[in-house]
Amino acid sequence: MLIHILKMVWNRKKSNALIVAEIAIAFLVVFSLTALALRNYQLYQTPLGFDYQNMWRVTIKPSAQWQPERDLVAVKQILSELEKQPEVSRAHLLDNPTFLNWSWTSSYELDGKIIRYTGNRFDDKAPETFGMTLLEGRWFGPQDSGQNYTPVLINKRFVDTFFPGENVIGKNIAEVNEKNPQERRVVGVFQDFRQMGELSKLTPYLFERLDIDSSSNRPLRGIELKMSPNTQIIFEEQMQKIMKRIAPHWEFDIQTWESKRQTHIKETLLPITILAIVGCFLMVMVAMGLFGVLWQNVTARTQEIGLRRALGSTEKQIHAQIITELLVVSFFGVSIAALILVQLPLLGVFSELNWSLFGSAFFIALVMMTLLSVICAFYPGKIATNYSPSEALHYE
Repeated sequence: MLIHILKMVWNRKKSNALIVAEIAIAFLVVFSLTALALRNYQLYQTPLGFDYQNMWRVTIKPSAQWQPERDLVAVKQILSELEKQPEVSRAHLLDNPTFLNWSWTSSYELDGKIIRYTGNRFDDKAPETFGMTLLEGRWFGPQDSGQNYTPVLINKRFVDTFFPGENVIGKNIAEVNEKNPQERRVVGVFQDFRQMGELSKLTPYLFERLDIDSSSNRPLRGIELKMSPNTQIIFEEQMQKIMKRIAPHWEFDIQTWESKRQTHIKETLLPITILAIVGCFLMVMVAMGLFGVLWQNVTARTQEIGLRRALGSTEKQIHAQIITELLVVSFFGVSIAALILVQLPLLGVFSELNWSLFGSAFFIALVMMTLLSVICAFYPGKIATNYSPSEALHYE
């Protein structure tokens, strides 16, 4: 029966060409949305590498150009006063905040390899307060002060990407030359710090030490606070008064990490949601097109279907034939789309589209297109079973 259906589909290749094209385009869209959804789900399930509960961020906005001699004193006073409050467990410095699109990215060449990473700075006790996991070595400490090297912490992905299988503790990961005479020495390896949130891509990450006592022309951008559990947001008003008393000309923006996290997730998912809505409309249009074409096809084949009934075909056989024909046509459309899509992992067009993700997305898209084909063919096939042998004899 299948060979017979293939012959029938081939004989009507001109009329089926539009259906094949529609299915191919629809499959490309469904695959893209499925792969995007699966990738974001995988990212969401990957641990952040830090705790965001009971964490607040105070963003510092100086009213004038940053002057270290003057402004560092003010920051120290603010840290001291905030830590005296019973609602504040600990106060730390972090350069680029979590869950915001602020990032420091850099790259350089080392031993013929291009090192690309996302960087940040924090003080000595910050990683323990943030709940980060140390895998090797140690955190920053007083022993790093006054050294002839720059101490750095790197995450496991940094090691796996650029120094797989190597013991990196004590290793210099900077190319020392006349322009850059100081080495960057790895003192510890941590699990991860996904600064941009759960839906951000996994990236090599590096921390430099932020020592408030050392002279620096780089402005301090914010203070991270570990709050006591159940601290109410109304405490923000008291914090503003404390900080304004010390630095009256500065502005301070206070946000909880949890609120920033929720906002970041919504902003990230918004374009994906819009694409999903557009994809659903496209699927509805394809379904309506398939339904209309099949209805017209069945109506035009009244004599053929009635004659088959006259020769002994049952209603179930006629119904199955109509559905199978569309599934065969769908197979051709999916095959064309597959030839296009398989080039993506082969050529490495998208680094995050590995074969595992490709296979999962392809299977789900295939199931969805199969279900769509069956649903669209079900009713026209049911109509075809109502044609009686007398109709065929009448046309003959």
